[in-house]
Amino acid sequence: MPRIICKKFLYTTFILVFLPLFVRAQVFINEVQLSPTAERFIELYNTGSAVVDLTDWFIQRKTATGSSFGSLVSKTNFQDKTIGAHDYFLISKVSLGNSDIVLDTLTLTESNTIQIKKGEDILDKVGWGEAGDCSNPCPSNPPSGQSIQRVASGWILAAPTPRVVNSSESALNSGEEENTNATTTATSNATTTQNSSGSASVHYNPVVLSFKKPETKIVLSAGRDRLGSVGAPMQFKADANFTYTRNSAFKWNFGDGSEGYGEDVIHTYDYAGDYVVVLNASVPNGQAVSRTNVKIIEPDLKVVRADSEMIELKNSSKYEVSLFGRVMIAQGNTFIFPQDTLIGAGQSTTFSSRVTGLHPNSANDVSLLAIGDTEPAKLRQKIEEKKTERVAQLEKELAILESRLVLAYQSYQAPIPPLGQDNILPNPTMADSTTETAVALNAAKVSAGGDWFGVLKRFFFKIK
Repeated sequence: MPRIICKKFLYTTFILVFLPLFVRAQVFINEVQLSPTAERFIELYNTGSAVVDLTDWFIQRKTATGSSFGSLVSKTNFQDKTIGAHDYFLISKVSLGNSDIVLDTLTLTESNTIQIKKGEDILDKVGWGEAGDCSNPCPSNPPSGQSIQRVASGWILAAPTPRVVNSSESALNSGEEENTNATTTATSNATTTQNSSGSASVHYNPVVLSFKKPETKIVLSAGRDRLGSVGAPMQFKADANFTYTRNSAFKWNFGDGSEGYGEDVIHTYDYAGDYVVVLNASVPNGQAVSRTNVKIIEPDLKVVRADSEMIELKNSSKYEVSLFGRVMIAQGNTFIFPQDTLIGAGQSTTFSSRVTGLHPNSANDVSLLAIGDTEPAKLRQKIEEKKTERVAQLEKELAILESRLVLAYQSYQAPIPPLGQDNILPNPTMADSTTETAVALNAAKVSAGGDWFGVLKRFFFKIK
């Protein structure tokens, strides 16, 4: 009996002490991307068949010239985190839509070494470039847009694959796709429709857009065609036949040079035009791409009437306009238009002071500014920036008008009266215009505490 008890005791001790080490050894650094900075990430992978608790884990970094490791991802970030069996764990600088940890201080540069630790145990380590402590030959420093990826024979450089199976050496060398579910492509949006141009696709991603039936069908839609206006935030949502999880990734290109990540994103366009929005999706068993068209107009909005009880806005545009992303300002008070506040083409809408809390004396006291999807904490700063931009624009237009008046006087061969004086002009047809110009020019000399902004607006025919 004592011998049996002893064996059970040793077996239990072995399980409690050594099994956690084996479990931890199943998790390793699988992929690292340095740049672009907004796409920087570290990917871990669990090769085991059990969930691993990452509590008390941390990651350290050392530069090529450094003598010791410093903190990169602290224990706090890993607290109560787990990595599933045969699953990925993503640490990124900005949210990639499926990140487990988002750390804006994540710093990765050329010739670094990073290591995962728990206590004093080093669980995995990888270096690149000129790092001096690689266990095998270090992979090269990855160029922007590529990552270092772990494969069976070591490390390779390839296009990043966060939360997706890494590229294979055979695919890189031969240019052929692997015959596995992980690299199966899929159609976008509808299953058999061609792209909008009816010709070859110009997308960067080679994923099929039309007529080729995929081995694993993934249906993805970027949504219907959209109409928006400059400065008005727009929401985009991916519609797919698979459940959005941390194993999938959505990447949006808004057609104006900016990108977004996630199933549900918001974007604001700064200029009018026609844009093509492209959505790329990556899932464990394939990829898909979809697109939609967005038309952005420059709205023609004016304050046509205002008093202490109401403010009336008119949309002189040929299209319906959303007021979301805009504010009205009167006598230092602000009203922010809520979502889906719409004005039809050529229509007017009246807003009660009971709703807005604004009590102007006239339309000249009201300003209408576009602020986009500014965070509430930064709203006041954004409003002041827009005010400054508007004043600069008015001052520029005023200077142009002043130079034209100078040329007009010269053409009449008459002496130019000092600006701001109520002189009698030799040509009576110019009297009204010149008098109003003098008022506007004098307004530029008024102190910041005066009604200079209102005077400028009145001069430019009540421009908003």
